[in-house]
Amino acid sequence: MIALLLLLVCLVFFLLRPFIGTILTSFVLAYVFYPLYRFVKKIVKFPSLASIIVSIIIVLLFTLPLIFVANAVSVEARVNYVFIKKILATESLLEGECNDSSFICSLSNFIEGPLSDPQLKFQITNIANKATDFFINLASNFILSIPVFLLNFFIMVFIIFYLFKEGDTLIFRFKRLLPLKKAHRKNIFDQLNDVTFAVVYGHILVAGIQAILGMIALWVFGISSPVLWGLVMFFFALIPFLGTPVVWVPAVLFKAFTANPGQALGLLIAGLFISTIDNFIKPKLVSDRANVHPVLVLLGVIGGLSLFGPIGIILGPVVLSILMTFIEIYEEEEIETKS
Repeated sequence: MIALLLLLVCLVFFLLRPFIGTILTSFVLAYVFYPLYRFVKKIVKFPSLASIIVSIIIVLLFTLPLIFVANAVSVEARVNYVFIKKILATESLLEGECNDSSFICSLSNFIEGPLSDPQLKFQITNIANKATDFFINLASNFILSIPVFLLNFFIMVFIIFYLFKEGDTLIFRFKRLLPLKKAHRKNIFDQLNDVTFAVVYGHILVAGIQAILGMIALWVFGISSPVLWGLVMFFFALIPFLGTPVVWVPAVLFKAFTANPGQALGLLIAGLFISTIDNFIKPKLVSDRANVHPVLVLLGVIGGLSLFGPIGIILGPVVLSILMTFIEIYEEEEIETKS
C-alpha cells in the first residue's frame, strides 16, 4: 500500500509539474481575495455565484493593469532606445553646444570625448543592437507563449473558483492528514495564516503603494520613464535595507546636477515621504499579528523569485517561516521528551 501510494505521488508530481507555479499562485490569490468572497457570499447567499463574481473581479484586476503597464513600458523602452541612438548619432548628450562651467556641461563634455572614438562608438552601437534584438526576441517569445499563458490563466481561475467554494473542506481534510498533535497543527496553520497575511498585506501591498506614489512623483518632477522606474521601485521596496531610495536618490542627484534645484528638492521631499510611509501603513495593516524577520523576507524574496517565479515573492518568506515553525515544534517535542 505504501509503495503504491509513493508511486502515485510520483506520477501526480510529474503530471502536475508544468502547472505547479499556477497551482501555488491560485492558492495565494484565493487566500488574498477570500475576505472579499465572504463579503460577496453574505450578499448573494449562493457560494457558487459568489465564487463566479469574485473570480471575474480577479480576472479584471489582473488583465486591465497588465495591459496598461505592458503598453506603457513598451512605449518608454522605445523612447529610451531612440534617445540612445540619437546620442550615438550626434555624439552629444545635450541639445546644442554647452560652453559654461556647470557640472552637467563638464560631465557632457567628458562623456562626449570617448563617444567620438569610432571603435568605442561601434561597440556601443553593437551592444544597443544586441539589446534591441533581445527585446524583439523576448516580445516574439511572449507572443508565441500567449496560448500557454491563457491556458495557465484559465487553470488558475478555475482552481480559484473551487478554492472559494470548497476551501474550508479542503483545509479541514488537510489538517486531519498532518501527523502532528492537535495543538501543533493549530500552531502551523496559525503561523501560515499570519505569515502569509504579513507578507501579502505588510510587504506586497505597501510596496505597491510606494511604487505608485514614486511613479507619480517621478512623473510630476520630470523624470523620464516613470512607469518603468516605478516597477523597479516596487521590486526594490520588497527587499529590506534597500527600498525605494535605490531609484529616487539618483533621480534627485540628476536633477541637482542638471541645475534644477527646485525639482531636486521636491523629489527629495517626496522620496523621503515614500520611504518612510511604510512605517505608518504597515502597522495599520498587519498590527503586531505577524512579525516576519527581515532575514526571512530578504532570503525568501530572492530565493522565491528564483525557484517559483513572481509568486515566489510571497511563497519564499512563507516557506522559510513554516520551516522555522517546524523547528520550534521539534524543539518543544524534545523538551517534552526529556522532561
